[in-house]
Amino acid sequence: MSASRNSAQEVIQKVVEYLSGGSRLVWVVYPDVKQVHVYTDLTSARILTEPAELDGDDLVPGFRLSLTELFENTDSAELAPAGD
Repeated sequence: MSASRNSAQEVIQKVVEYLSGGSRLVWVVYPDVKQVHVYTDLTSARILTEPAELDGDDLVPGFRLSLTELFENTDSAELAPAGD
């Protein structure tokens, strides 16, 4: 989910909705500050910044994406919004 087009309250509501609904992993992308907040439960978040990598954990084994690659074009273009 991209947080750039949603209020903080909307983002947290979606995270709670996804995790309460059975999602085991939620990534919230903050392109303006080039961060990704990683949620696996309702009590904590891991904050990633460049040059860290997103990984698929045990949900998508082998998936890796560097934040440098993710954010390489964010200075000139916005990320697409997440679907509701």
